[in-house]
Amino acid sequence: MRSSYGCDISRLYWRGQLLNMLRRSTSVAIVVFALTLFITGQVLAVGPGLGLGGNAKLHPYLDVEGRYNSNVNNLADNAKGDFILSFHPGLDLAVPASFIDLRLDGKFGYSRYFGLEDSRLKRNVLTGNAGLDLTINPKGAFQLKISDSFQRTEEPRDYVVSYLAGRYGNLAKAIVIVQPGGGALRIGAGYGFDFSYYDSDSGLKAASNQSHNFYFDTRWRFLPKTSFMIHFNMALLDYPYKGANFQDIGGKPLNAWIGLSGLLTRSLAFNVHVGYGDSLLDKGTGFRNAIAEVEILQRFPTNTTISGGYNRDFRAAHLFRYYGEDRVFLKISQSLLDDKLDLSAKVGYAYIAFGAPVQPTSGGTSPGSRYDSRVRINASINYDILKFLSLNVQYMLVMDITDYEWKDTTLNVTTPAKYNNHQAWLSIIFHY
Repeated sequence: MRSSYGCDISRLYWRGQLLNMLRRSTSVAIVVFALTLFITGQVLAVGPGLGLGGNAKLHPYLDVEGRYNSNVNNLADNAKGDFILSFHPGLDLAVPASFIDLRLDGKFGYSRYFGLEDSRLKRNVLTGNAGLDLTINPKGAFQLKISDSFQRTEEPRDYVVSYLAGRYGNLAKAIVIVQPGGGALRIGAGYGFDFSYYDSDSGLKAASNQSHNFYFDTRWRFLPKTSFMIHFNMALLDYPYKGANFQDIGGKPLNAWIGLSGLLTRSLAFNVHVGYGDSLLDKGTGFRNAIAEVEILQRFPTNTTISGGYNRDFRAAHLFRYYGEDRVFLKISQSLLDDKLDLSAKVGYAYIAFGAPVQPTSGGTSPGSRYDSRVRINASINYDILKFLSLNVQYMLVMDITDYEWKDTTLNVTTPAKYNNHQAWLSIIFHY
């Protein structure tokens, strides 16, 4: 799990450039825009927007996406593909001011599954997401950050659930930040409430969960381009619909780590942190081990960026209580035509070790021990046709390699868990 301030190495290069911008400009609008660029990780064309007075801008947008998925429910045998067409209109509101900095963003629309290879996949669903970021006293020594993120989707969430299932989730968070002196030291503490609920007809209602989350962060910029960080977060996790069969899957997952991040040179950024993770299960043996992250990014004068790293972490999971993941990745991106054309490719490998499975009290599914390896390959092309119109083409291959099999003791059926999944999609994004 990452700090609330973020540890993605791709952000670090831009963070250094942002510091230089701040020295030359007092415009909060520039700060908000720059933060958006390195948090999202993908720079899309944004138009001038509609002025609302002062620096406030309203940006209407529309995402139209066509996607082919070769294995919609991630099955080892008898895989079925489908085409999904999505329309998502949205609004992006930015209100930067000296005392309050507000950002609202949301898109909701219609996703159509055509059921090309299996009529049972045919469906019309509401999907989308919305977000709120509010900072009170953004330039002061004392700040309050309030954020909220909502999502409605049919897509699988993690390694345990691999098939289509409607769910909605929300994370609300409030962080108090103190920056004494010139801002070299930053201390933050806060609380958040998170929930993820599956639809009743999904068959996964028992996997719905909610948690109370507590955060603490400290960042000390002891050199102009290097920071020392301490992070702690703990959650009180509960499964409100677990029922009689799964009474012992709650816990209090904890992450604590220390780290360094910054720029070794003007073009070489790094992030290193090490710490301890503990799932603190209500019952049974959980994850108790080291967690770590090592990432590095090099930007070349040719507008080529190469990044790579290693991450070790864990996450709570229904049925298996938790899973631990060791992941390595390498990414290459290239900007051309005055940054109007962006090409990128990424390859990653993850080894996933699941916890002891939850055993049903009677009948049902017997999970058994599980260890997976997953290879993921991504490639994308993004072209800014106009200042407010982008074209995006992507391809993704996921190979889940495992000897694990689902065993249903009631139906006496055994199903392999390994699968291959190819996805290709074309998006047109109008963002005025």
